[in-house]
Amino acid sequence: MEKQQVITSLTILLNRGIDSRQTAKFNGQKHDDLVKELRDYLDANKKYLGGNIHLEITQALNDHGVDLLLTIEGFCKIGFQVKSHHDVSEQEFQSKVKRQLAESFYHALDKYYILICSPLQDGTNNYAMKISHLINELSSLKTKYHCVFGPDHTAALFTNLNTLDETQFNLEYQRYAYERDNIEELKRMLSETLNKKDYETAEGYLARRKEYSYTEPQTAARMNTVLQWNLNSHELQETKASIIQYLLELSKLTQNSREILTGILERSRPSGKPFNEDRVALVKEVESYLRMSSQALFDEYIVLEQAGFVYHDNQDNRDYYYVTSKGADWPLVPSLVEFLEKQGIPFETLFSKMDFSVLD
Repeated sequence: MEKQQVITSLTILLNRGIDSRQTAKFNGQKHDDLVKELRDYLDANKKYLGGNIHLEITQALNDHGVDLLLTIEGFCKIGFQVKSHHDVSEQEFQSKVKRQLAESFYHALDKYYILICSPLQDGTNNYAMKISHLINELSSLKTKYHCVFGPDHTAALFTNLNTLDETQFNLEYQRYAYERDNIEELKRMLSETLNKKDYETAEGYLARRKEYSYTEPQTAARMNTVLQWNLNSHELQETKASIIQYLLELSKLTQNSREILTGILERSRPSGKPFNEDRVALVKEVESYLRMSSQALFDEYIVLEQAGFVYHDNQDNRDYYYVTSKGADWPLVPSLVEFLEKQGIPFETLFSKMDFSVLD
């Protein structure tokens, strides 16, 4: 499924029409409950998104502007920010939403949806103008990165959180289109909208977004031939899916962490233990190779360990780093290393630049 198809399908799932009479249903509704309802709704309709989706509630003190993160087959990231009755009632509502828009670039998203789930009034307060002003301001920005759904739309959505009829979905599909923004357009939009401090934050996140670009393998046929696996099409498809999952996990690391991982692998060797699927490197050799102090390397190691890519062991009073295959039930990383060595391809191509198209 192409990325454009995913975004188009998702927009259809979220746009269930307009129902201003139902906005009162959001009166006093808890933010966490709304996020969970949205997650369950998307999961129930995942067949329209290709089926293979991962939904993660990220709402926390350090959520970087995203309450719910949707990842699809390792090639598409979509973020959702849900604004509840309580959020809209806050004095800093508008500035907070714009700041969260800036912070959302941290996640290297392909699309960002803001869902305002608030009553237009709650008896003592009227929020209509407050919400309308924000929507108009965000809608005036000439970028396709974000999409805002006001209470009229979200009321219709949350009143009909069920599985869509396939005929209805197909009729709506042709009405939508998606095109990814370029970085310069986003920078211009942010510079016109944010204060200097928030813009500098967003600019840093945009740089991170660029770092997170990666290329999936389409067939992995070259790897199949070079390593003489002789896998049939079905077996190769399963192997490719496993490789893409590893690539997705790799993309969650920063550029610096991927470079450290690459350095460890470049100094690694087969573990030599029967049935061991890891690569092993002597810590002192890695320190020397990367020209890092013991403490600096240890700090980087902790990040990789917590992410599940590396673990430490001591044998005969010598410290070793073991590089894992990150949950794969076959020696994925050793196979990638063997392929690179046989083809004379630099390790950084896969593990740092994340260009897995070389496997085709």
